[in-house]
Amino acid sequence: MTLKVLVCLCIAFMAHAQLYENCKINHKGSEIDLNKLRSPEGYYIVKDSKQPTWSYFIQICDVANNFQQYTSCKKNGVESKSYEYGHHTSICEPMASPAENDVTIELLDENDASFGAQLTYLPFEYSGYSKTVKIQMMCDPNEKQLNQTSLKYVGEQDTGSEILYVFRIRSHLACPANQTSAALIVGISFAVMTASVVFLLCTYFFVGTLYRKYHLQESGWAIVPHHQLWSSLLTFVTCGRFRKTTTHTVKHAHADLKPAMLSISRRIDSDGRKLLSPGDVNSPQSPC
Repeated sequence: MTLKVLVCLCIAFMAHAQLYENCKINHKGSEIDLNKLRSPEGYYIVKDSKQPTWSYFIQICDVANNFQQYTSCKKNGVESKSYEYGHHTSICEPMASPAENDVTIELLDENDASFGAQLTYLPFEYSGYSKTVKIQMMCDPNEKQLNQTSLKYVGEQDTGSEILYVFRIRSHLACPANQTSAALIVGISFAVMTASVVFLLCTYFFVGTLYRKYHLQESGWAIVPHHQLWSSLLTFVTCGRFRKTTTHTVKHAHADLKPAMLSISRRIDSDGRKLLSPGDVNSPQSPC
């Protein structure tokens, strides 16, 4: 007996999973999963402002259930994805079959998945009336909230053989999966680019302030020329200070030397210090 129950549960679960799998649509690599739009409360409550005595209980890609207040919907013994409820009569009539293959899905725009999709339940006959439901899921990236009243009534149409009820819902969940990812990538790229520009500007201002204070012996900040910025910053990091340019230092050291003295390779002055020779002028020097 227990084995039979487990087998029945497995079959029911597989059928339920297949039903959910049928509520997806792909178009050029873009997928819209309508299962995400199911009402977590078990059904959407939809009211027609022109007929306040009637309400509709609609579920997306699943049977409407979890009725706590409307007991007549639980007692009729017929499962449905949609019900029509008369407040003045307390009668709850099913409008859609719970069968696995009762869903037809198509894009709102056959050439563009970014508009969203719509599903149509196959006609369901009950008490001599044939009814069917169409639900339009419109892609709206700004619509993040989803509650039991998010589904709206659009209208109904009597085709002669059946009555078609049309409903509409707007949500970011009706957008293609890769469209949301692309928007996220664009947002991250813009944030990284903005952060890079801000960091570069702050670096210029910071180094310019240090350059002006320690090199020019002035206060305030300065925009350092690009060719001096990185060399000055590297020297400041490695030596702890901004160095004077080599050309200026060497020129100052040889300002009073006579031409004849420059031919001497090395000289020692009266204080015992070495004088620079022409070879020393062109020799590489430490940045510090």
